[in-house]
Amino acid sequence: MLWISATNPAVSLPDLHRVRAMLARKDLFVVAQDGFHTETTLLADVVPAAIWGEKTGCFTNVDRTVHISHKAIEPRRGASRPRYLA
Repeated sequence: MLWISATNPAVSLPDLHRVRAMLARKDLFVVAQDGFHTETTLLADVVPAAIWGEKTGCFTNVDRTVHISHKAIEPRRGASRPRYLA
């Protein structure tokens, strides 16, 4: 399994042919977490749904204070559950 977060290795790493071939392997499960569709999300098995500004939730800082983050905008259609692309 490979979890890719907020980066696009299908265009940013050296030896792109080799990187894209690895990401497309059937025996590798790829999760690409990104707010936008990229070349990498097209090769992923799962693209998680809403990003931070599209949902209400809590987070904890390193000083152990808990904060709530309220939804700023509505998530794009279909983003309430993971999108399976492969």
